[in-house]
Amino acid sequence: MYGKCREEIGKIIRQFCNCKGIEIIDGYMMIDHVHMLAMIPSKYAISSVMGYIAGNIYGSRIEKRS
Repeated sequence: MYGKCREEIGKIIRQFCNCKGIEIIDGYMMIDHVHMLAMIPSKYAISSVMGYIAGNIYGSRIEKRS
């Protein structure tokens, strides 16, 4: 199950970053958290980007379970 969720979450993160012009340099996904090194354009606050990603991951996972 971890492998399947990992792929889905990685896809969501990559899609969001591509839309916002955020370059993912490196990343590691653990069972309960993600480490990500990204180049974020200066027009976005880091906390806003991370909050948005976390919210979208949670929201999309809930939708798929329904």
